[in-house]
Amino acid sequence: MKHNALIERPKCVRHHVYMNLRAKNHLSKEADLCGAWYDCPVYGCTCSVLIPSALLNTFVNTKAALPDCTMRTAHGMGD
Repeated sequence: MKHNALIERPKCVRHHVYMNLRAKNHLSKEADLCGAWYDCPVYGCTCSVLIPSALLNTFVNTKAALPDCTMRTAHGMGD
């Protein structure tokens, strides 16, 4: 096991059930950059947990600027 592997999946603070890893195809570029997202599987629950990525931790700890991965709006597409 890697030293940075999760010991146990996060649990929902409301329902006390294990959370599910959010599928990559449901993440924006920004959310994917942040790390691994877990969601409560109980219908209607909005609890989520973020396990920060090493890249995000590096930028937070050094206060460096994050890379620009924002999506262009329809107005700015031709610029």
